[in-house]
Amino acid sequence: MNKDDTTEYVTIPKREYESLLDDAKWRECLEGGGVDNWSYYSDSLREVGYFDEEDDE
Repeated sequence: MNKDDTTEYVTIPKREYESLLDDAKWRECLEGGGVDNWSYYSDSLREVGYFDEEDDE
């Protein structure tokens, strides 16, 4: 590995990795279909700590 390489790595079980890929695909499909324009979408994300009100602006 190159000394200047700042890429960090983690090790997770393959099943979890595959689940993360599936979740990303699911989210991409929903957002492509306009789910991010639904009422309360931002409120739901904020409620679980995904972002705060400053990020919504």
